[in-house]
Amino acid sequence: MIKAILFDLDGIVMVGRTKYFSHRYSEEHGVPQSEVNEFFLENFKKCTFGTCDLKEELAPFLPRWNWKDSVESFMEYWFKTESTVDSDVLAIIDTLRANGVKCYMATRQEKYRLKYLLEEVGLASHFDGVFSTCDIGYDKSQPEFWLKVLADLPYAPAEITFFDDKLVNVEAANALGISSYLYDTIDVLRRETASLY
Repeated sequence: MIKAILFDLDGIVMVGRTKYFSHRYSEEHGVPQSEVNEFFLENFKKCTFGTCDLKEELAPFLPRWNWKDSVESFMEYWFKTESTVDSDVLAIIDTLRANGVKCYMATRQEKYRLKYLLEEVGLASHFDGVFSTCDIGYDKSQPEFWLKVLADLPYAPAEITFFDDKLVNVEAANALGISSYLYDTIDVLRRETASLY
């Protein structure tokens, strides 16, 4: 019997992204893509694993990106553009929790955006907890991430399910006995959770 379900955020709970923010910013502000990529491919990646602070890493780049305001205002602008939730997915999560199934985030996030999603977007009220790369220090494609999940949750691997839109993450969780599914549409979520409520 499934007792806990873990959900990737971006691409399942958070939707509407047609382009990466870095690409959109480059186009909208006339900044060469290479200038923006330098940050997102190196500095930002470190932030998602909790080894660097986003505010500190962004500061030297913003003048080069024609941003005239503060680091904080840039982050708010960025986070707001990627804050659309799939209300149908949240409704399923709420129903699962109402029927006794614990629901957790399993996400690759940087700490400031994670805080924004939890508090400003309001995701904290829809989940029982968070497993994030910025806290764990490993990606969802690495076994260490899932060993941390299994160490923290009072459930056997067979009692846990995971949904993600990237196959490499699904395969990593499956390798440790967690029943995991590649998410392409909400139909996958509906089908695999139908017996739980």
